[in-house]
Amino acid sequence: MRAVGRRFLGVLILEVVFTTVVPTIVAYGASVTCGISDGHTLCVSAPSRALSGRVKITVSNSPNDGRVIVTWVPRGGTTKPLITAFAPSPETGDYSFWWPTRKYLDASGKLHVQYGSTSSERVGLPVTLSNGNATHFRHSQRDWRTFLPRAWAADTDPVVAAVCIS
Repeated sequence: MRAVGRRFLGVLILEVVFTTVVPTIVAYGASVTCGISDGHTLCVSAPSRALSGRVKITVSNSPNDGRVIVTWVPRGGTTKPLITAFAPSPETGDYSFWWPTRKYLDASGKLHVQYGSTSSERVGLPVTLSNGNATHFRHSQRDWRTFLPRAWAADTDPVVAAVCIS
């Protein structure tokens, strides 16, 4: 009887998510994917156009607690971690974030969302980045420390450092 009760509860949760969250997101021209990851229902949405600049990525998690991991996997490329959140944002009440897509090479691929760890099931949303970054991403002289997709420990702009070393 407990398994039937859990299954019913899971269906009820999915029904609530699909009838309240998904129509609102779709109404704003977004692509949405929902699925189960380690017993949690995750939904991820992004604008349905090619993404450029700073883009709002909406991530919901039901039940709304615990660790959520979001990665970008360009077709033919390597996985790029975007966020690991251990609790919903106090500001938004969910796991949504702003993605600075101009820090990544243009490509089609998937945003993967997982609950708990990177070994759990993935919920994937196909997206395309289009910032004019065909072979490299643009650097900003003013904010180079925060403009890179991964940590840079040196005291100089990596572009300037590469030019000076060459």
